[in-house]
Amino acid sequence: MFEFSKKHKLCSQKSINRMFENGNIITEPPFRAVWIVESNDDEVYVKTLINVSKKQFKFAKDRNLIKRRIREVYRLNNKNLENHLKSRELSINLAILYKQDKILESSFMKKKINLLLSRLIKNL
Repeated sequence: MFEFSKKHKLCSQKSINRMFENGNIITEPPFRAVWIVESNDDEVYVKTLINVSKKQFKFAKDRNLIKRRIREVYRLNNKNLENHLKSRELSINLAILYKQDKILESSFMKKKINLLLSRLIKNL
């Protein structure tokens, strides 16, 4: 049903570099999304990378907490994006970057990620 398994994660260094060099950007503070339309070999429409800066959060426990919250909110709300991509027969690589210097509540993150995903759907 809802999952965020290894095949949904963007791990290829070549794909990540290509995405950051040639990708499109949407900013919805405190998040920035970078994406590029790219063909994926497996049956996954969105491969996702979640990043929290080590400069802003020195402790790994804080970075991991933020990444867990983002991953859970994204996992529960990405069905509209996947359905849109499935209908247009596209696949994308997506990076979600956290650009805030403090830890925010999950409910606020949920609103912002929903806005970010809806703006992404409009731009595709």
